[in-house]
Amino acid sequence: MSEMTQVPTVNDWWPSEADVEAAQAAVRAQLIDNFVAALREGSVEERFSVLQDAARYDEVNPDSSPVVDELHAIHDNRAVLGRAV
Repeated sequence: MSEMTQVPTVNDWWPSEADVEAAQAAVRAQLIDNFVAALREGSVEERFSVLQDAARYDEVNPDSSPVVDELHAIHDNRAVLGRAV
């Protein structure tokens, strides 16, 4: 008797909701890391580049809290955050 090969379903080809959320969290974390690095280096150009990337991310993820707002909060509170930034 031969074994039947299981044919993948459409759901097997798409990432799970948990996979999508993990990927989005990773992108947000990378944007924040890049922004903090730009603050530490004093690179205005890099800071604006990260803000542009964050704005594009927010555009395609309108249901998430805006990462641009998080970056502005980090910038505005960097004196409070001290050496961490």
